[in-house]
Amino acid sequence: MTAPIYTGYQQSLTYAASKDRHIINGPMLRRATANAISGVIPQGQSGLYASRSGFNVTVENGAASVSGYWFVMDGNTTLTVAATTGVARRDLIIARIYDTSAGDGISEGKLEIVKGTTTSDPAIPTRSLLLWQVDVPASGPNVTLVDRRVYTVAAGAVRPTKGIANLVVADQMAGMPLFDTDTGITWYRYGSTLYRQGAVQVAAGVINSNTTVEVRNTWYYKQFGPIVLPSPANVVVVQGTFTLNFVASAAFDLAGAWGNVDLFRMALDPYSSGTDTERTYSFTGTIKDRAAGSHDLCWLGLTSGAGAIIHVKNLSYSWVAYG
Repeated sequence: MTAPIYTGYQQSLTYAASKDRHIINGPMLRRATANAISGVIPQGQSGLYASRSGFNVTVENGAASVSGYWFVMDGNTTLTVAATTGVARRDLIIARIYDTSAGDGISEGKLEIVKGTTTSDPAIPTRSLLLWQVDVPASGPNVTLVDRRVYTVAAGAVRPTKGIANLVVADQMAGMPLFDTDTGITWYRYGSTLYRQGAVQVAAGVINSNTTVEVRNTWYYKQFGPIVLPSPANVVVVQGTFTLNFVASAAFDLAGAWGNVDLFRMALDPYSSGTDTERTYSFTGTIKDRAAGSHDLCWLGLTSGAGAIIHVKNLSYSWVAYG
C-alpha cells in the first residue's frame, strides 16, 4: 500500500477540498490521525469570546481549527438560548462544520447551541468544537456561561491552555511551550511528563532531627518525610547537615539519599583535634526528574570506624525542588 502525498498547488493540477485541508493543516499540531488538533486560534482579536444578556449569548469574532477545517467568524453572532422549562439544564455552544463530501446536505460553518436535557454535557456532533457551556437555571432571568475553549497553534508556537492538569500529555509536541492561562506558568513536554519551563521553584523544606544518638562502629540512618512534591521537578537540590560530638575519634562516613538513591557519600579521616568536640559538616547533592507526589526513603546516615564513638546532636535535611 502506498500512502497519498500532497505536494500543494502545482501547475495544472485539480485539487479536491479534502487535499487542500491536508496541505493547509500540515504545519498544525497533529494526532496520529489525519486531522489537526481542534482548537481556537489565539490572536489579537477576541478569539470567539462570549458574553450574555439574559438568555441571549453574543460570541465575538475569531478563528478556530475544527477537525482539520478552518472556522473563521468575521464578526459577532448573537444566539438565543431556549427558555427554561422549570428544570435546570446544560446547553453547549459549538463551532460546527458541515461538508457535503462527508454526507451533509450543505458545506459551511455554523455557530450553534446544542440543547441539553440535564446538567451534564449533551453529546455534540462530529466535526464540531466545544466553545462555551451555558448553564440554564430552573428559574431566573439569566443564563451562566463557562469558558470551555481549548486552543491550538502551529508547530513551534506557544500554545495557551486553561489548566495544565486537563491536557493529554501524549497529544503535546515534545519541547513545545504550553502557557497555562490560569497560573501564568509555561510548561513543556519531555518524555511522558510535563515540566515547568526554566528554574521555577516547585517546593522547598527543612526537616530537623535533634535527638542525641550514639553511633559505635555501625550505620545509623534517619529517614525524613515522606516529602510531597505538588508538581513534577526537573531537579531537586538536597543539603544534608550533620552536627556531631566526637567521644572517641576514628574514621567515619557521612551519606545522604533521596528515594534511596545516594546524593552524596563521603569517607572522612579520623577527627584528630580531640574528643568531646562538636563539629558540623554540610554536603549538597542533586537528583533529576522527580514526579509529583509523595517521596519516601529520603535519609541522612553515618557510620563510625572501629573504636569511634560519635554522638549525633542534629541532622538537618533541607531541599529545594525546581520545575
